[in-house]
Amino acid sequence: MERVNAANQIARVLVVDDEADIRRFVRLALAPEGHDVTEAANVQRGLIDAGTGRPDLLVRDLCVPDGHGVDFIREFRTW
Repeated sequence: MERVNAANQIARVLVVDDEADIRRFVRLALAPEGHDVTEAANVQRGLIDAGTGRPDLLVRDLCVPDGHGVDFIREFRTW
């Protein structure tokens, strides 16, 4: 039986973080509730996944080696 949130909707969640443990923690918290979780380890992969996956929710680390989270969000909002 598939579990879904209170509104009976499965959210598409994109987690962008350079720390694998953080991505794993978020996935393990959300996936059992029925949400579709995609992980990206860097800004470039995150932007590609955001563009193709059209997530409902973005969980983003603001300070990563390959870019600042605020810049990522600004670019994401232009789509």
